Amino acid sequence: EWLQGNSANDIDMVIDSSVEPVWEVCQRLFKPEQLTLFDSVGLVKIDGDLAGVDINIMRDVDDIGEIWETSQFTPINCIKKDHLNRDFSINCYYYNYRTKQIENPVEGADDDLQNKSLRLITGKAKMDVDQRICIRILKFMAQGYQATNDTLKVLEQRFDSDVIEYD
Repeated sequence: EWLQGNSANDIDMVIDSSVEPVWEVCQRLFKPEQLTLFDSVGLVKIDGDLAGVDINIMRDVDDIGEIWETSQFTPINCIKKDHLNRDFSINCYYYNYRTKQIENPVEGADDDLQNKSLRLITGKAKMDVDQRICIRILKFMAQGYQATNDTLKVLEQRFDSDVIEYD
């Protein structure tokens, strides 16, 4: 949203270190009810009044085990590996605070953002265990993004298994 000049509904950050030091700082800055630590996947969630913040470690998609929630991730320092944990080309922009540059390792991502094209880039290991893909595709399509043919194919193949119908 921010890259398109809109207000962001949430803020996602990635760090190239372990999540423990971030957790310690957050515990000093925020109320306990605002914080959640998902240590096994290297994630700190901060609930705020205006938006939420997710702070993730950079992860190697090859670290994903059979069950996503119980995998133990080791922090890495490589956006070319971490980006395979992201869902769409438009969702893997990284701001490098050292160089003060915005980077995206996915070829064509800028065009996808400009054209509101929804292209899946998730690595196979994550795709195999992530049951939120269809929900995410539908969410972005509802916001005006056009799913690519490959993305629509995934939606068609996985819709019944990923989306739970409530009576």
